[in-house]
Amino acid sequence: MNEQKEGLPQIEGYPSVLRFKTYTIIDRNGPLQLVPISLDAGQIARSIQWELDSEVAKYYSMSPFDSVPAIIEKNYLQAIHDKDEARFEIVHSDFGPVGHVFLSRVNPFQKNALVGIMVGEKSVWRKGIGKQAVDVLLAGVKKFGMKTIEAKIHIDNEPSIRLFRTYPVTTWRQKYIREYVCFRIPLSHWNPPESMELDFIS
Repeated sequence: MNEQKEGLPQIEGYPSVLRFKTYTIIDRNGPLQLVPISLDAGQIARSIQWELDSEVAKYYSMSPFDSVPAIIEKNYLQAIHDKDEARFEIVHSDFGPVGHVFLSRVNPFQKNALVGIMVGEKSVWRKGIGKQAVDVLLAGVKKFGMKTIEAKIHIDNEPSIRLFRTYPVTTWRQKYIREYVCFRIPLSHWNPPESMELDFIS
């Protein structure tokens, strides 16, 4: 994997493990790039469109209020400014923008975070894009010193449960409004695909 961490600039106000949130992360040998979300009108419109789709929202929405356009936009804008969250649009070389992958509750001292993914374009479901996106994100944040990643998946979200079972994980269950399967991935026990070479572009 291409070592890009050395020489990356310090960004005022961001702990070192969160510097990655301002970069587009590209796998030079793969079809994906992860583009930081911004105030781009197209990104905002796509996010609202995906999250209003009932087939997409059933896998992650905690309540009907999560699917109100104004709430979706508010959460989107908040994610841009929150220092403990990093959200990226997944852009595929063949299919274009297809969803989001993100970290939340980033703890720069314990170097852990919660990962989430939403493939909003249903036409690309079951093509392995979710796994590719999570691989690129984990490889990227590992280079910035992240140690442990956790995921909390709705019990009925079988595609995501299968995805995270491909990693070296410990699992447990949790109930809060809905029931979840939780995963913990120690990044020291996981290596990216050998063919992956990352670039970070500001």
